[in-house]
Amino acid sequence: ERLLALAEMHRILPDGKYKEVITTVVPGIINRYENDFNKSFYAWGANAFISLYASEPKQEYKEFIFKITDLLIESEYFAKNKTTIALGVFIEAFAPAYTFAKEVGDLNREKIYKKKLKDASRRLTKLQITQKNDLDEKSYAAVEGGFCINFSCPTIRLDNIQHGVAGLIAARNAGL
Repeated sequence: ERLLALAEMHRILPDGKYKEVITTVVPGIINRYENDFNKSFYAWGANAFISLYASEPKQEYKEFIFKITDLLIESEYFAKNKTTIALGVFIEAFAPAYTFAKEVGDLNREKIYKKKLKDASRRLTKLQITQKNDLDEKSYAAVEGGFCINFSCPTIRLDNIQHGVAGLIAARNAGL
């Protein structure tokens, strides 16, 4: 989260103290994560580097965005269709990565990312509590529209709902 905030401040104030910090920390971040998918880093990291690219269109930023997004595609969430609420978190960054691929003209990744984004969004909606779920009327009224953490759905949490909704909004904003 701090990296995304820093990248956004650098985008807004490109010649300030944020540029110096970015210049210092980015090489270490790229070195740490370029070959090692880290699900905790991806959502914030991908969006941060998309923001950095917007302020400074450096080839290393573009390559890193694609590298970590390609690693996400190889993860269990996309390669093996693992369906948990974490998909919402990943879609929050995957949708902007899809838009980024379109903007920079990477037609191959655009096609692959679009297909994966559609599939992930479809799977995410299956975690949403709708009338199709098997709940009694009183329980359904209390949780309608919420998102389960997985298909066994033992609890509903506000952060799950937020990530589910934010993920679907991101996919819609990307044109899906």
